[in-house]
Amino acid sequence: MKYDLSCHSIYNEGYDYLESVVSLYIGTIEMIFDYASGNLICVQGFLPLVKAERKEMNFPKYEDGIYQIPRYDGLELKEYMAYEFDLVCKEASRYFTPLKIRYDCQKGLIAIGNADVTEDIAIRVKSDTYCYCDNMNNLKGICVCIENAELPLRPTEAI
Repeated sequence: MKYDLSCHSIYNEGYDYLESVVSLYIGTIEMIFDYASGNLICVQGFLPLVKAERKEMNFPKYEDGIYQIPRYDGLELKEYMAYEFDLVCKEASRYFTPLKIRYDCQKGLIAIGNADVTEDIAIRVKSDTYCYCDNMNNLKGICVCIENAELPLRPTEAI
């Protein structure tokens, strides 16, 4: 996972976009899922850190696993389409309203959502992507580890 200051975005290198996918958006962050399995593939998108809270964070406590797009009765997601997260995951949307973003520029961590990244146990879906869920498997937050650690030291540097 990389953070590009020139366009204020997180992205994954080497991801093959030819796979059959479906996306969910939380604000300007895209969660890309494998269409057939529903497994989260990656997180990417426009993520300006201007309004983010700069905070010292610990690396997530985690268990390896998968995070799957919730499947609800009566909701048919179409291949290669993008949907608003709160329309698909109505119960989980409360964890992202208002959208809370924190980052630790020294460790290269960005947390999105209301999960307590120092206390909650995450699901590590990739070496750089962690999902936090409540006891009903509703997504509470996402934490990404930025490989290049090119995060601004002060929020004003992201302008």
